[in-house]
Amino acid sequence: MHEIIIIGTVPPCPRCKLLTDVVTEKAKKLELIVNIQHISYTSEEAAELAERAGLKPGTAKDVAKIIGQDISLEKMPKASELSELDYIKNLEPEMMQFESLFREVYILDNWLRNFENRAKAVGILMTPALVIDGEIKYNGSVPDLSLINELLGELKR
Repeated sequence: MHEIIIIGTVPPCPRCKLLTDVVTEKAKKLELIVNIQHISYTSEEAAELAERAGLKPGTAKDVAKIIGQDISLEKMPKASELSELDYIKNLEPEMMQFESLFREVYILDNWLRNFENRAKAVGILMTPALVIDGEIKYNGSVPDLSLINELLGELKR
């Protein structure tokens, strides 16, 4: 049985929730035999997984604190200020149930991209993180659906 862990906030923020929901739904569709867990970035298990990569688990707030940047919500753009990605416009049928969450996460991911891009350089494994069979596959934002499909498809082989 494969083990999939999403390292995130507890309770989950929209980004962590979407990644967990999408991975769960995709695993069902692919009929994968997997154990999927959502764990807190503050847990011992998250610390151990991050340490293997020479990092500490954290959030965009942790990155912002280290680099001395303000991360106040007032600076986040409104949905009307951003153009939508094609994957939001053309969601797969089984993902339509998450459409509003995809929109919210798209805004958050774009707003937090600067922190995601700087996280590893300051020693942070930024949430959300996708770990498959003990290997960190992606972190810092919700990966594109095509990457999730690819990563989970590899488990079918």
